[in-house]
Amino acid sequence: MNLPFARLFEKMTRRKRIINALRYNPLTIEEISEIAEVNVKTVISDLKHIRLSLKNQNKSLYIQPPYCNSCDSIINIKDIKNIKKCPKCKSEWISRARFFIR
Repeated sequence: MNLPFARLFEKMTRRKRIINALRYNPLTIEEISEIAEVNVKTVISDLKHIRLSLKNQNKSLYIQPPYCNSCDSIINIKDIKNIKKCPKCKSEWISRARFFIR
């Protein structure tokens, strides 16, 4: 990574770093947590705030829903949360929800 870009990234707020990361590719809450260097609860709080602030920019935070590999169902979620089990079969063999901005 070139040094000027690294310095620019360091000067951004945590939420701006998350927004920039979500513009380029869908990420799970765990991946966002690694990028922002904060815990999962903070990421969930930040995503809720980011969703509200994006409305002023005519953009939206989208959720690619998790998928249960055990019972082949799509898990519909309306709120931002970290789902670890399928609500139908209680299996933990699920793909994680991914978030992105468009």
